Parts: sequence; C-alpha cells; structure tokens
Amino acid sequence: PTGVIPGFQNFTGATQADMLRLKGVIATLPPRQRAILLAVRLEGLSRQQIAERFGISTSMVEKELRQAQEYCATRFGRTKA
Repeated sequence: PTGVIPGFQNFTGATQADMLRLKGVIATLPPRQRAILLAVRLEGLSRQQIAERFGISTSMVEKELRQAQEYCATRFGRTKA
C-alpha cells in the first residue's frame, strides 16, 4: 500500500516499507532535533512556540530543524527541491 506519511506531505506515494524506514531514520536523530522535527511536522507548532517550549532561540530552532531535515533527506538519497 502507498500513502502519505502524516506531517510529511512531500513524501507522497510512500510504501509501507518507506514509512517504516522513515520512522527508523527519525528515531536515530538526536533527541532535540527529533522533537523539533515532530513538533513542526506533526503538531504544526510555529518556530516561536517551539523556541519557547525548549527555551532556545528561533534561529536555533531553524538550525536544528534544517539539520534534521537534511539528515532525513540524506538517508533517503533525496535532496532539497
């Protein structure tokens, strides 16, 4: 079966194996990067809300999010569009 991974709309057409693989890749992220990625993608929180949650600057949120996204993209052999 194929589908969309919730919070990862640009991952349409993903197979169940892809979804499991993505879950595994996300699990290997450093804890704060993982939490920030999921807060953005699944909870729909703003950068400001995440910054307040973690007690960090919005620029740090952006940095951590970018690193998490690049890490996941690299593991899937995908590059930024």
